[in-house]
Amino acid sequence: MIEKGSVLKTKTTTKDDVFGECIWRIEGTGLPAPEAHRKGKMDGVKCILLGGSGPAAKGRNGFTVIDSVEHIEADIAKGVTVVIDAAAAKEIVARYEGKTKDGKPNINTRHGGTGVVEV
Repeated sequence: MIEKGSVLKTKTTTKDDVFGECIWRIEGTGLPAPEAHRKGKMDGVKCILLGGSGPAAKGRNGFTVIDSVEHIEADIAKGVTVVIDAAAAKEIVARYEGKTKDGKPNINTRHGGTGVVEV
């Protein structure tokens, strides 16, 4: 299910409050698991941040993390993470960047949909 090229939409939280969402693309699989208690397991994945809302994503496009399939699947089971298609990801990222689907600036966008308006 989690393979190179998959795109994930993840809710970001602060103290049990949903605060935004991040869009990640899987760039590599078969890496060593990042968790210290899982030494020797090879289910690590390299994820690149494509964009999103909230402080976890703003201005951090291209940020790279190593996660594990086990952790991602647990988040999918909890409903925190969803696998989406690349076209939907492109549309979501463009919305957060204040652009239309074709990459042009959207002059009608006042905020990123998080309920916070930048002044």
